[in-house]
Amino acid sequence: AVFSNYLGLKKKLMSIPNSKSIILDFSNSVLVDHTVLENLHGIEEDYKRNGGSFHVIGLEQMAKLSEHEFAARKRLITR
Repeated sequence: AVFSNYLGLKKKLMSIPNSKSIILDFSNSVLVDHTVLENLHGIEEDYKRNGGSFHVIGLEQMAKLSEHEFAARKRLITR
């Protein structure tokens, strides 16, 4: 997930009513960039503030590319 395909994801997420529960699963992703993570954090805070439930999962299987909270994540390849 990079910024160029985040815009379509954001449009879909914004169409979901606040009363719903959202689980965004990145388990099959190869890369999630910092702009996506930072923007999702903002959506998560807004969604929760308005009574919804929003969770991002699958990032624990990825390596952070820096120590920043919203650092890009890359799939760990094991062979």
